[in-house]
Amino acid sequence: MGPVNRAFPAVGAPWLSSSNTLFAGGTELAGAFVHNRPIIPNMIQAHYIWDLTSLDRGIALHLRSNVVARMAPLGALVLVVYAAFEFTTSKLPLVDGLPPLTVGMLLLAGIRPMMRWQFRRAIRRAPTYGCEMNWEFSPERAMISGADSEASFPWKMLHSAVVSADGMLLYPQKNLFHWIPASAFASPEEYAEACAIVEAAGVKVRKA
Repeated sequence: MGPVNRAFPAVGAPWLSSSNTLFAGGTELAGAFVHNRPIIPNMIQAHYIWDLTSLDRGIALHLRSNVVARMAPLGALVLVVYAAFEFTTSKLPLVDGLPPLTVGMLLLAGIRPMMRWQFRRAIRRAPTYGCEMNWEFSPERAMISGADSEASFPWKMLHSAVVSADGMLLYPQKNLFHWIPASAFASPEEYAEACAIVEAAGVKVRKA
């Protein structure tokens, strides 16, 4: 079948997508749709509850690598420097310097909290909130099941991945990600093996 458009909890920024679909709650995950397939014992498996407790570290890791969040301090610095120039050279320093200073400070202080709030709000509204999610890793593909649905996708479909000590982010698209906590695996060794599978499959992996 074609892309699965419900039930699978990918997380993404709605303002960065080309669709009006809210990605938290899981959409745009391509693969076969199967009901009630038993978990295969010889695969690397991960199990966790899809809620803010398990996803918070993934959101933080995503924001550290997000272009908008990373560029915000630079934009804020430019505005603050421009404001300083206006304060020292303009005949109306408050009129000309205060607006860019205000915007710069808001950008510096507010962009990450705003993005984090957006993610958390979308996650709480997702139909899969509170459901147990199950992942299986093989050298060829990943499989995800939960909320009475299942899908799989080959590793070649992934845009990239970020691996950290806390867990891994899998990106089907540039601004759409799946977070699998390291604690969802049976042991640190199994988590390391899952990371090795992703890297060996040719996925572009960045270590954080």
